[in-house]
Amino acid sequence: MLFDKFKELGVELSGKPAKSPEQQIAAVESLIGRPLPESYRQMLLTFKTAFYFTENVGFTPIEPSPWAGEDGTLDIVEFYGPKRGDSGLAKAVKTFREQMPEAVIPIADSSGGNQICLGIEGEVQGKVFFWDHEGESDDSQSFDDLTLVAESFEDFIERLEVLPEDELGDDGDYDDDDIWIDESLL
Repeated sequence: MLFDKFKELGVELSGKPAKSPEQQIAAVESLIGRPLPESYRQMLLTFKTAFYFTENVGFTPIEPSPWAGEDGTLDIVEFYGPKRGDSGLAKAVKTFREQMPEAVIPIADSSGGNQICLGIEGEVQGKVFFWDHEGESDDSQSFDDLTLVAESFEDFIERLEVLPEDELGDDGDYDDDDIWIDESLL
């Protein structure tokens, strides 16, 4: 099954599951004016709440991103869930509605306030994108701030992998040579 991959990556639920995920999903579909792609909808029904990974999980997008690490990967912080609240899909859609093209919705958070988005209509339906929040173009309907990650939600899930540890040590502390201050700032 497609979502067995999540188990391999160490899923941790962000809260209690929604008591009525179908109703919450229907509310999101009403908000965006169309049904969600079926495989994504099934993920929401499977987990019933937002979730994150116990490991450092990321992916290599189809198109290169300026936010990618040296190895070309981007990270994923948390998938939004059907439940209301800060990590809820409805709140994310409302938060980014004026900043993203109507043809995509945010489905997950990435580092630095960037978003993983899912195409919901037209030529981009079902495709997954990385949205660079700092590149916000003046035209909210422009795709200039979007990087193609995967041709489908299923392909996106298959691209997820545990990433090697970053520059932080096991204890979360930086090594002495990782931090420097330009003398002009002193």
